[in-house]
Amino acid sequence: MEIALICTSSLSYLPFVGNYEDILKENNANFTIINWDRLHVEDDSNRFTYRDKKVGHKRNYFDYLIFKKFVMKKLNERKFDKIIVFDIPLLHFLEKYLIKNYREKYIIDIRDYHKIKMFTNMKKLIENSSFVVISSDRYKVWLPLSDKYVINHNTRIKSLRELRPTNCKKDYKEIRIACIGAIS
Repeated sequence: MEIALICTSSLSYLPFVGNYEDILKENNANFTIINWDRLHVEDDSNRFTYRDKKVGHKRNYFDYLIFKKFVMKKLNERKFDKIIVFDIPLLHFLEKYLIKNYREKYIIDIRDYHKIKMFTNMKKLIENSSFVVISSDRYKVWLPLSDKYVINHNTRIKSLRELRPTNCKKDYKEIRIACIGAIS
């Protein structure tokens, strides 16, 4: 079985992809990661890694169109049995292709809300997927009603036994979170 994991960022910013790699390796599945190295931090000899001239996370609609073209070329070069798609914007660009060519053979992984979902038929994409991985149960508030949702938090922890106590003093009256996400 050949599986493609399609990611819209540098792999160092996608720790949860490792969960898929572990499962696929345990099941002796052949897989290829097609990704967009936005920060130019990965091996540039990998023919499944896309790089444009920009360096940074921020991209526009046309950047995604060019990445879609790269992805389509890679998918057509090699016939994959299943596809795992990360990111709502990428779903938007691959919507028709997935439904036409991979009905019930693609998995959606959603880690963030994105406004482009308003222009994407999320209900149809979800109905035609194998299942949908979300990182929070609260995503169901803005996603279509479905029984295909599976929760997988943004962690590499496999067991509660791996959790360790924090070193946070209990005498603080409040804790302020200064930043959520990537800091460069």
